[in-house]
Amino acid sequence: MTTPVAWHASLPQRPNATPFDDQMQLNSELFQPDNKVTRGRRIAEELPDLLRWAFDMDRAQYEAFKAFFKTDLKGGFVPVTFTDPVSDDPRDLLIIGNPQTERLAPQLWRV
Repeated sequence: MTTPVAWHASLPQRPNATPFDDQMQLNSELFQPDNKVTRGRRIAEELPDLLRWAFDMDRAQYEAFKAFFKTDLKGGFVPVTFTDPVSDDPRDLLIIGNPQTERLAPQLWRV
């Protein structure tokens, strides 16, 4: 695994209260063999949690995030170390997909 990069200090250190989504994935599946007795099995040894967090950023933070994502995180290829807002423990996270951005005001973005 690639060595994680620390979350940039100029970016918000806590995600917004809403939307805040922290889901654990189901690590099992049910199936019914020929004897009609439903059984279950594990999918994997461990599955990652699915996190969806939003950050409100001013123009400077927004520009810093774009540069951080493109350069330091190699467009989402490199994981980032971020302090979990619930447990305050460091977590290594991988940004999957394109970060969604929304312009809320002339100098305010939600990422």
